[in-house]
Parts: sequence; structure tokens; C-alpha cells
Amino acid sequence: FQYRGCWGSSGQYAMTNLPDDIEAAYKFLTSRGTVDTRRLVVVGHSLGGYHALRLAADSIRGFGVEFRGAVALCPLVGSDVVGVPLGMDYAKDFANFLNGAKPEDLQMQWSDLLPTKDIVGALPGGGAGNRMPLLIITGDADPLFSPSYYRHHLIPALESRSQFDFDWMRLRHGDHALCRYRRKVVEKVVKHCMNCVGLKRGLRQDLEIALMGLSALLDVVPSLTIVAALTGFIAGRFNAYKEAHEVKGKAATRKRASWF
Repeated sequence: FQYRGCWGSSGQYAMTNLPDDIEAAYKFLTSRGTVDTRRLVVVGHSLGGYHALRLAADSIRGFGVEFRGAVALCPLVGSDVVGVPLGMDYAKDFANFLNGAKPEDLQMQWSDLLPTKDIVGALPGGGAGNRMPLLIITGDADPLFSPSYYRHHLIPALESRSQFDFDWMRLRHGDHALCRYRRKVVEKVVKHCMNCVGLKRGLRQDLEIALMGLSALLDVVPSLTIVAALTGFIAGRFNAYKEAHEVKGKAATRKRASWF
């Protein structure tokens, strides 16, 4: 879904609106008779990854939606307070494709985000009980969030609490949009989600996943940046352009070869 005020969605964009937007999307999804509300996994990227972690913690506390697992892809886990402010250049870029958003307002909203380590740290101690499976995937070449960012501001908090059974997957050449590893990321996320809800993959599931992936690629191939922006709060400047161009060039080479 698209947050209010971005990529054609009506309304005014504000980071403070995102929890309500996510809640509205959840209510719409679960109003459909085909959704089993007892087997839900939350997945998010970038700022969406921040909210995936927040929702997972809420679920453990017994608040809000009950999730069976969570996935955070290159998540934001701290802003100004951990030394990662939103620079004015980036804020201006973001404001250009958001309705009703001013750069200075975005900077303030970014700085007001509660660090994830505080959210996780607020969980009660005690026995592990039913631990929530959590998959974290990050790129070592991410120009926005480095591996040390996670080592200092997320991993210790998760290790200090027994409620998460987490797996941190680092992709050596991954940028913020994980351009080079899309197929690998999809496979890993799908496998994690199916394990969370107790499903086993068979031939039918593999075929369905392949068809869904093909359908999604046909819709979003024109712009990897749009894919990234819809799943988090980033701009094209956060992608490793050289890497993206290399991937595009290889694909073009294969296409030309197929014609001859």
C-alpha cells in the first residue's frame, strides 16, 4: 500500500501518520474473508522496517496485532539521537515527491523517532516463552545504514531480550534497496514467513511464488527506486547507482544475446 501523500496516494504525508496508515491497511486486509488473521507476519523495509520492529515488539507485549513473525529489511533503527540525522539535501529530495511535506518538518519528524533499542529494551524480562522469529537483512554497502549502525544500535538490544529468535543476514555488496540480491532476498523472506506460520513449501507453493514474483517484476521493473520508496522511506540517492547500472547492463547484455 502507499502511505498518505506519497506516490499518487491522496492526503498529506507525515511520518507521524504512518502508524494510522498501517493500521488502516491492516483493517482493510483482514476484512477480506481469505485472510487468516491467526497467521500473520509483518515485513517492512527502511522506515517500514522500523515499524515492522515496532509492531513486533507491540505484539510481544500483547498490544495491537498478533504476529507470528517479523522481517526487517535495511531498517531504520535510530535517527538523530544515534548520529544519523536526516540531512537537508535528503529532506528536500523527499519533500519533492510527498504531498504537503516541508523539508524542515521531515527533519523534525525523523529526529523524533524513538530508537528501536529503546522499544525493544522496554520489553519485560523473564523466560523466553514463545519466541518471535525475526529476520533482519541488511547490505554492507548501504550508504545510509552501515553494519556498525546495527551492531551498536540494534543487535545488543535483541541479544539482551529473550523474546526474539533473530537471524541477521548481511549481504556483502547490498545497497539500501538490495538491488543485486533481489531473488535471494525474496527466497529468504518467503521461506522465513512460511516457517513462521507453519507452512511447508511444495511444488504448488513454488509455482505460486514464481508467478507472484513475475507479476511483481512486470509491474515494477521500470524503476527500482519506486520499489524501494514504496517499501520504506528512501530516495534514489540511497541506492548504489553504479551497482544498479551494472545489474541493468548485465540484463541488457543477456537480452541482446538472446536475439542473436
